[in-house]
Amino acid sequence: MTTEIDRLVVSLEANIGAYERELARAAPAAERAVAEIERRFATGGTRIAGAMARTGAALREEVARMAGARPRVADDDSAYRGEADRIARRTALLRIEAETVGQSEAAAAKAEAAYRLLEAAKRADLTVTPALREEIDRVAAAYGAASEQAAEAEEVQRRFLQSSRDLGASLAEGLKGAVLKGEALSTVLSKLSTSLASRAIDRGVEGLFGRGGAGTGLFGDLLGGLGLNPTGRAGGGPVSPGIAYTVGERGRETFVPLQPGRILPAATTAAAPQAPRPIQVSVVVNAADAPSFARAEGQITAALARAVQRGTRSL
Repeated sequence: MTTEIDRLVVSLEANIGAYERELARAAPAAERAVAEIERRFATGGTRIAGAMARTGAALREEVARMAGARPRVADDDSAYRGEADRIARRTALLRIEAETVGQSEAAAAKAEAAYRLLEAAKRADLTVTPALREEIDRVAAAYGAASEQAAEAEEVQRRFLQSSRDLGASLAEGLKGAVLKGEALSTVLSKLSTSLASRAIDRGVEGLFGRGGAGTGLFGDLLGGLGLNPTGRAGGGPVSPGIAYTVGERGRETFVPLQPGRILPAATTAAAPQAPRPIQVSVVVNAADAPSFARAEGQITAALARAVQRGTRSL
């Protein structure tokens, strides 16, 4: 046993130098391997840290994008709801307009104003109580009445301008005939009366189908008050004041007498022509605006009628 141990010790002592030399030769390689491992670990850690940083940045960007997208969705929804509300309000106004067709201007304006006031109260989060509805109805009624008055004023102004144009056109046409054809003033005035009466009849007929007050312009009021009832008198016959009669041997004309009398046929009244007496027509109207002029309609038409009557007597 001792011999075996001794041999092992001798062998170890003999190889110990070789072991030392092998370790001395392998130590640098081991150190290099350890350094490489440490370097690779450091490089990998840097890459991992960079990847983690990039991933974090991407996540933050995505979160920010999603956070920014939410307000845009809300804006789109708000735009949709706003457009839907506008269409709903427009639909309600169209329905009100359809329901008030044929009614007065005041009724239509009142209905629209009441709807708009009620919608404004709802948007202001006001409680729609009976008192609030009563106030809305009162304000809407006042607005409707004002709208109707404005429309009537515009209608008076329009008819005033139209009547002025009609009178001017008729006078111009009559004077042109007097100048170009050498007609007597009485003939010109007679034709002027016929033209004015014809236009008044047209307006009166239009007034039967118009809105309240239509057809009551400058000459429509006159002829309506006279009770026009055209009756043929081409062959002669009695006439009554204030009634229009159809006469004329050179074409249909309208004659409105101011006093009772009789129309004689042209064949029984043929005589040598006489020079007509000169007739001067002077009409003075004191009016500052359209309503004042409308109140003076009777003065204008009466003066024209008297001038026509005098001109007819001079024939």
